[in-house]
Amino acid sequence: MHFFHRIASHAIADHFASRRTFINIINLAVLDEIILLKFKEAIICFFHICACEKNVSIPKYLRATFRVKTSMYTITRIYSDANGDSHFEEVQVDLHEKGEIGSLSDTIPAGDVIFREVPPDYDYDFHNAPQRQLIILIDGEIEIETSLGEKRTFGAGDVLLVEDTTGKGHKTRNLKAIRRKSLFITLPDSSLTNVAGN
Repeated sequence: MHFFHRIASHAIADHFASRRTFINIINLAVLDEIILLKFKEAIICFFHICACEKNVSIPKYLRATFRVKTSMYTITRIYSDANGDSHFEEVQVDLHEKGEIGSLSDTIPAGDVIFREVPPDYDYDFHNAPQRQLIILIDGEIEIETSLGEKRTFGAGDVLLVEDTTGKGHKTRNLKAIRRKSLFITLPDSSLTNVAGN
């Protein structure tokens, strides 16, 4: 098995210099199915070691090739269509295994961080988001209604990607009579554009 680990080490080194070299090594490995299986095992093992010790993530094309599983973080997107109507959509952010510290997403460019607290009777009629932003609910429970009348309930720990900066907007109200806390993280136009629906 040490032989395959040495091959993996050289392949990974080549990956950072040339993806084509890496693919060529895989093509040579298919000459023997058993060797290929061991080769895959060695590559995956190598990357997991890197992820744990060197904070190196497994490239997306390599995860697809070897079926290395990643987990997903589901958030709810609120956006406007061409007619200005608002909609909900479940979107997912890839998480990559990082060993003992858990699974992490790639770094996401962000702007300002805004702390917010609203009164117990908060009931905000239809409005647009002031900018693209993530809203992280800290406590309480809310109901959001789209312009088409669809309603969803969200609570502590839920994350919203709010993008309906134009159109008919959405409506939000407290479902629990508490001073509810949340956190806004503003996003540049180029951020979080690779999730489903964007």
